[in-house]
Amino acid sequence: MSEGDKNGAHHPITFQILDKLAQVQSQLAGLAAQTAAILSEQARANDGRREVYARLEALALKGAEVDRIAPLVDKHEIAHQRNAGVGRFVNAAWMAVSGAVIAAGTLLANHYLNGPPAH
Repeated sequence: MSEGDKNGAHHPITFQILDKLAQVQSQLAGLAAQTAAILSEQARANDGRREVYARLEALALKGAEVDRIAPLVDKHEIAHQRNAGVGRFVNAAWMAVSGAVIAAGTLLANHYLNGPPAH
């Protein structure tokens, strides 16, 4: 075998190796693009989780504030209902007393004005 035959025999194998390397390089580029897309999606998901956790924390703070204020509101409502009840009672008593006074005045006026004639 001459020197030229040896180089010619290795030449097709070299092209095959280079072709395989190009295919592997193309596959690696595809995997790199997929990896970049996955990493980008994971970063976006992390940002979304942070936003949700921040909202949950804000809601927890609002919930604690409501828990702190709720007893005060309940006490205020009880006092309001009590005062409203007292007001209704006073109003009803006032109407009863004024009705009794008017009825007594009417009876007295009726008695003196329409009484039997004097002798």
